Amino acid sequence: MTGKTFVEKIFDAPKSSIVFKKTDIVLSHDNTVSIEKTFEKMGGDKVRYPDQILNVLDHNAPPTNAKLANDYQQIRRFVQLQSIDKFYDVGNGICHQIMSYHASPGMVIVGSDSHTCTAGAFNAFAAGVDRTETAGIWKHGETWFRVPETIKIILHGKLNDGVFAKDIALWIIGMLGSSGADYMSIEYHGDGVKTLSISERMTITNLASEMGAKNAVFPPDEMLETFLGEPIKNGVWADDDAVYFKEIELNLGEGKHVTDGFQLLVIPASKKIYLQAMKEGIIATLMESGANILTPSCGPCLGTGQGIPADNCNVISTANRNF
Repeated sequence: MTGKTFVEKIFDAPKSSIVFKKTDIVLSHDNTVSIEKTFEKMGGDKVRYPDQILNVLDHNAPPTNAKLANDYQQIRRFVQLQSIDKFYDVGNGICHQIMSYHASPGMVIVGSDSHTCTAGAFNAFAAGVDRTETAGIWKHGETWFRVPETIKIILHGKLNDGVFAKDIALWIIGMLGSSGADYMSIEYHGDGVKTLSISERMTITNLASEMGAKNAVFPPDEMLETFLGEPIKNGVWADDDAVYFKEIELNLGEGKHVTDGFQLLVIPASKKIYLQAMKEGIIATLMESGANILTPSCGPCLGTGQGIPADNCNVISTANRNF
């Protein structure tokens, strides 16, 4: 009898099985207005489990037109009506950063945003779902999953100076292609994992959706335990003899360096990070260097917020989706 992968353990079923599972967290953001309308069409009145819901206003924060401002007001009314405690208003940060305050090992997390997979850095199963499915979870508290096949990526060594987690993620995407991991789970293994901070792991899992993956996950190790500030109780990890669709090995020491020289926009991921950067003098240094500091939000990533470039401009972006 062969061992199990991370997702086979989370869902207690072999690959390709269809399972129903109650979710621990259901994330939504500015699209909550649309989800609420679908929820009502489904006959929804009160959400099944208000404590499941995490809502963050971030994609167009602060609102750039009257319609968006009215949408935000509607969301505020909704979370109050539904007694949703995990609500983060404008300026608190990007939903995936806020998720780091709530995610923990062994959780099943879904969200109406494709980059919900970021929470895999916390040894959780985390995946994006569409708005209709989110509305269904609001009503029923659970949803169905097809247990994905898994790609095992083994990381060796450590990053050189001037090479960052984003470089690793883009390298892997370049290797597999934008659809090379469609509906697959990505597990990160190897001695190189121990050299990556939780922030770096979040960057890597965040971009799993850009190669089509369902989720990406890191192990429940000492680095995560230190971040959480307490012993890990519900950690889940693959067996040594688990069977994989594919195995890939990477040496973190082989990265390259890109020079600077462009207009600089800086968007802190959350209010907490913004305040930390201010206390450490980082914000002042950046501004003195000519940087524009924007509100903690998704900024230009979505293509509708602040910081959108003009036509025919060359852009180097560390945003996850470069629209």
